[in-house]
Amino acid sequence: MPVLTLVAPGRFLDGAVFSFLVMMLGGIALFFFGNFYTYICVTEVKKFGMVAQVLDKMFPMPGKKWNYNLTHVLLFSILIALLSMMHHPAQDYVEENAMLAKKKKEKADAKEAEKKKDS
Repeated sequence: MPVLTLVAPGRFLDGAVFSFLVMMLGGIALFFFGNFYTYICVTEVKKFGMVAQVLDKMFPMPGKKWNYNLTHVLLFSILIALLSMMHHPAQDYVEENAMLAKKKKEKADAKEAEKKKDS
């Protein structure tokens, strides 16, 4: 009988790799968003006009300089991890359609086999 444990030691490496990749993704995403923010709100502010003002109001940065630190990267990484583990209703829809198609095919095969049997 297998012992139920809360932690699976064999999955530590998987967790470490996933954590590293999610942290890298979070840091890179914040870096690219910072470049986007700088481009819109500092470099091309006259070109974008109202969009630049709205973005600046949504993300007020002191001196219009985008800055983030390890805390921001960790919090954003946790958000990414939580959202990636969420169950999406489309998965149920795909599974249900696959089961219906399988039942339909089995029913058609059974009818075909019955026809062959009768003739």
